[in-house]
Amino acid sequence: MWTQAESLSDRQIQHIDVSVFTLSLGAAYRLSPYITVFGGYSFFLQRLGCSSTTPDFDADQNRVKVGMQFGYPFAFDLGE
Repeated sequence: MWTQAESLSDRQIQHIDVSVFTLSLGAAYRLSPYITVFGGYSFFLQRLGCSSTTPDFDADQNRVKVGMQFGYPFAFDLGE
């Protein structure tokens, strides 16, 4: 995902232009009908434009998640 936000006017006191790029990957593997192992990776990159009057607050993030999900299917009896 790529997002770009720009200030509406050059006359603003704090003229801020921001560009953001996000990449996410994920996978899941079912070990049994009741157990699933999952993992994922997200990369986040944020850059402020050169015309910004605020200090640079560029950001890079790498996020990794790993887990195991347990569940048991059951039915709701909504009958009267």
